[in-house]
Amino acid sequence: MSDTWLDGLLASGQGINKLEKLNRATHAAERHLVIVLDSFSQAGMGIPLGLTDRDEPGAAPYVMPSLVPPEPLTHIWLLPTMTSSEGLRWAHDSGWTVLQVPAA
Repeated sequence: MSDTWLDGLLASGQGINKLEKLNRATHAAERHLVIVLDSFSQAGMGIPLGLTDRDEPGAAPYVMPSLVPPEPLTHIWLLPTMTSSEGLRWAHDSGWTVLQVPAA
């Protein structure tokens, strides 16, 4: 999966603002960033489809992002719209994993 969009988001004015706010939380042991995916965006369509097809031969490497989020992030959550039951989670100590999203 191309995670260029995620790198671009984190480097954008909005992303830099979020990272600066999290960086000011000096007493926080963890700093989480939650991104709710627009279902009409490339990521909003690609991630749920990739997760659905991840068990197909050769598909798994294209599902998980390769980007390592910058400091101060300890966790990042890529959550689909309410129509999907899976998302992605990155944690500083374990990397990217598939996240089961509970039904609303």
